Amino acid sequence: MNTIACNFASPWWGDDASVANFSSNPINASNVAWDTPGPNLFTCSDAAGVCSCAVADCVALGDAGVVTDVVSYPPYAGTITTGNTLSPLKCE
Repeated sequence: MNTIACNFASPWWGDDASVANFSSNPINASNVAWDTPGPNLFTCSDAAGVCSCAVADCVALGDAGVVTDVVSYPPYAGTITTGNTLSPLKCE
């Protein structure tokens, strides 16, 4: 089990994330403890700053704002997040 938590970069900037996929292959991030229950997944266009939530709801953590867990860029191969859990870390 790995933990990926507490990255507070803005997904709308499109340049910071805990996990980023620029390839044509999916990233296997199975069995990871994330700081949000989803985790928060975003897809971004080629133009920096054009990102959108790719799950039902991207969770904000209080005053820290929206947490960027995973960002996918074209060709949008995606990220495998099966077996994920919620990390007990308190991100502030």
